Amino acid sequence: MTPYPGGAVAVPAVDVRGSRLFPLIKVYRRLTMGEEEDLASFFAMVTERLGSPAKVN
Repeated sequence: MTPYPGGAVAVPAVDVRGSRLFPLIKVYRRLTMGEEEDLASFFAMVTERLGSPAKVN
């Protein structure tokens, strides 16, 4: 659990190559703000900036 920047709550975070991601906040924003908070484009942006996810056998 990590304090969300600018917030007073702690949420699960994922640390990837020095970047801290808050996937549950993104899902919350998608549910409350609508289609402009697209999860597929978020994943594409993260993949572009941080590299492709590892392949799992």
